[in-house]
Amino acid sequence: MYLRVLAIAAVLLALLSSSARAEQEWYGHHVLATDVGGCALVAGGWVADLPSMVISGLGVMMLGGPVVHAAHSNGGRAAASLGLRTGGVLVGGAIGYALSNGNDRWGALGSSSVGIGALIGYVAAAVVDIAVIAREDDATAATRMFSVGGRF
Repeated sequence: MYLRVLAIAAVLLALLSSSARAEQEWYGHHVLATDVGGCALVAGGWVADLPSMVISGLGVMMLGGPVVHAAHSNGGRAAASLGLRTGGVLVGGAIGYALSNGNDRWGALGSSSVGIGALIGYVAAAVVDIAVIAREDDATAATRMFSVGGRF
């Protein structure tokens, strides 16, 4: 099931990148790579019962996109990415908290509704980051001295 979701997401991102305006270069695939790597760390740490690996993966998921934007000399986009990702997780978790009934032993904060809401908020923020924010400005693209690229 997860492979199907990833395949659909990859196709949608490819379609979004091909519809980008000619004067802006899309680098969302770099942001997507950090998100997939972070998710892999979280999943691997969860399965292996290694909390430090899970925390590392969460850090990569939250900071990978902003670091990629900063590496592309887009400081404003890096800040927007960090704010979007943080806000998405907090708002999603808050919505999950509001919708939970708090019947488990940890109360509403320990319920899976908060985690599911935070996950949905993260995914929504990552999709917007990858599809919309991950574009170089005209001036940034024009200052390159050497570039290699291609299309499939």
